[in-house]
Amino acid sequence: MVTGSRLHRRLKLRHLHLLEMLNATRSMRLTAQRLNISPAAVSKSCIEIEALLGQRLFERVHGRLVPLPGLERVLLAARRIDHELQALSEDFARETALLHGKVRIGLQAPMLERPLIAWVSRMKREQPFLTISIEYGMRQRLLDDLHASRLDMVAINLLGVAVSGRFETRTLCLEHCLVQSDGELLTVSAVLDGWAHYADRVWLLPVKGMAMRDRFEQVLQARGLSLPDRLVEISVPSRLEELREACDAVALVPVSLLSESQLSRLPVLEGGLPGDDFFMEHGIAWARGTVRTAPVAYALAIMSSLPDSFRTGEGGEQVF
Repeated sequence: MVTGSRLHRRLKLRHLHLLEMLNATRSMRLTAQRLNISPAAVSKSCIEIEALLGQRLFERVHGRLVPLPGLERVLLAARRIDHELQALSEDFARETALLHGKVRIGLQAPMLERPLIAWVSRMKREQPFLTISIEYGMRQRLLDDLHASRLDMVAINLLGVAVSGRFETRTLCLEHCLVQSDGELLTVSAVLDGWAHYADRVWLLPVKGMAMRDRFEQVLQARGLSLPDRLVEISVPSRLEELREACDAVALVPVSLLSESQLSRLPVLEGGLPGDDFFMEHGIAWARGTVRTAPVAYALAIMSSLPDSFRTGEGGEQVF
């Protein structure tokens, strides 16, 4: 007889499986057929199990096996073990369905910061082992990193991104821009119509290379107007209002950065949109023709639409 402290090391899973089959068939011959082994092997294993336990589990009665009281206790333990192993198998099945690795996301559009929080939160709930890497940077560097596969996707202003042919894009929202001057909020069109009044003022603009600045220069050029000579250029939108007031500047501002009191004074054109044709298109971009890993494909699917909590305009695009 093997003592209890050693039984768990000597009794094998195959022994327990054999006992379950013997209990079901009550026949060594049928058990041997179902397990694809010889009747002699079944008899030998049964003797081995009874020797380990120190008591008989079956007796023969007219050619059939009749269970003895100790068998039920062994089968109860066997079923518990089988249940735990099934649970373990399901755990590992779920584990293999979970994604591992890293998704590298570039961000340059401040307006997409709030949706990004919702996207990342959802990804971490659904895929806890997936590492999400977020990198802030200037627009052109992020696009270069994306093309060189140092990033998997970028949340960015889409001005000119699709036409390069290097990237695929998905538009998520439109952001309208206004001009702030002497406490007033004006449409860009109204300011350009009266450009002589504004051209000599100090202007607070994004640094060259940022999408809003590039778009503003395009609009000026289309009207045959020159960029103002007196500039303050900024790449970070924090404390924008304080800087504008300190310099007595005219500022090009996105609607999403306006305060609550400013939002209540928006100039509204026909159709109910704040602003005019001067708006920025924001969305996500990824390198064209690259092989997507499962984590990247998953992240792209999550980020291809705005969370439900964000206000949308016509066509499903968010409008500010």
